[in-house]
Amino acid sequence: LLTALLADDPQRHGHHATGWTVPLLHGEAHAAGIGVSEHTVRRVVRRLGWRWKRPKYVRGRPGPSYEEKKGRS
Repeated sequence: LLTALLADDPQRHGHHATGWTVPLLHGEAHAAGIGVSEHTVRRVVRRLGWRWKRPKYVRGRPGPSYEEKKGRS
Protein backbone atom coordinates (compact mmCIF):
# COMPACT_ATOMS: atom_id res chain seq x y z
CA LEU A 1 0.00 0.00 0.00
CA LEU A 2 2.74 2.48 0.91
CA THR A 3 4.63 1.83 -2.31
CA ALA A 4 1.51 2.56 -4.35
CA LEU A 5 0.69 5.67 -2.34
CA LEU A 6 4.20 7.09 -2.57
CA ALA A 7 4.12 6.69 -6.35
CA ASP A 8 0.83 8.61 -6.50
CA ASP A 9 -0.11 12.23 -5.85
CA PRO A 10 -1.73 12.91 -2.44
CA GLN A 11 -4.17 15.31 -4.10
CA ARG A 12 -5.67 12.40 -6.03
CA HIS A 13 -6.60 10.93 -2.64
CA GLY A 14 -8.38 14.08 -1.46
CA HIS A 15 -5.53 15.75 0.43
CA HIS A 16 -4.49 19.39 0.02
CA ALA A 17 -0.80 18.49 0.20
CA THR A 18 1.70 18.40 -2.63
CA GLY A 19 3.75 15.61 -1.06
CA TRP A 20 3.17 12.71 1.27
CA THR A 21 3.83 13.04 4.98
CA VAL A 22 3.89 10.31 7.61
CA PRO A 23 0.56 11.45 9.14
CA LEU A 24 -1.10 11.38 5.70
CA LEU A 25 0.29 7.93 4.92
CA HIS A 26 -0.73 6.72 8.37
CA GLY A 27 -4.27 8.00 7.80
CA GLU A 28 -4.49 6.25 4.43
CA ALA A 29 -3.24 2.99 5.95
CA HIS A 30 -5.75 3.32 8.78
CA ALA A 31 -8.57 3.98 6.27
CA ALA A 32 -7.54 0.84 4.38
CA GLY A 33 -7.87 -1.18 7.60
CA ILE A 34 -4.15 -1.54 8.27
CA GLY A 35 -3.46 -0.84 11.93
CA VAL A 36 0.10 0.46 12.13
CA SER A 37 1.70 3.26 14.11
CA GLU A 38 3.23 6.38 12.58
CA HIS A 39 6.62 5.10 13.71
CA THR A 40 6.11 1.91 11.70
CA VAL A 41 5.05 3.93 8.64
CA ARG A 42 8.17 6.09 9.00
CA ARG A 43 10.38 2.99 9.31
CA VAL A 44 8.85 1.28 6.26
CA VAL A 45 9.10 4.43 4.15
CA ARG A 46 12.78 4.70 5.10
CA ARG A 47 13.33 1.05 4.15
CA LEU A 48 11.72 1.70 0.78
CA GLY A 49 14.39 4.34 0.15
CA TRP A 50 12.21 7.44 0.45
CA ARG A 51 13.44 10.50 2.37
CA TRP A 52 12.04 13.84 3.39
CA LYS A 53 13.95 17.05 3.07
CA ARG A 54 12.95 20.55 3.93
CA PRO A 55 12.29 22.74 0.94
CA LYS A 56 15.16 24.99 -0.04
CA TYR A 57 14.06 28.58 -0.31
CA VAL A 58 15.73 30.44 -3.12
CA ARG A 59 15.49 34.15 -3.55
CA GLY A 60 13.81 34.95 -6.83
CA ARG A 61 15.02 37.32 -9.48
CA PRO A 62 13.89 40.92 -9.15
CA GLY A 63 11.03 42.06 -11.34
CA PRO A 64 11.57 44.08 -14.50
CA SER A 65 10.76 47.36 -12.72
CA TYR A 66 13.16 46.72 -9.79
CA GLU A 67 15.91 49.05 -11.04
CA GLU A 68 13.38 51.82 -11.75
CA LYS A 69 11.85 51.54 -8.28
CA LYS A 70 15.29 51.78 -6.66
CA GLY A 71 16.07 54.92 -8.65
CA ARG A 72 18.69 53.24 -10.77
CA SER A 73 18.83 53.38 -14.52
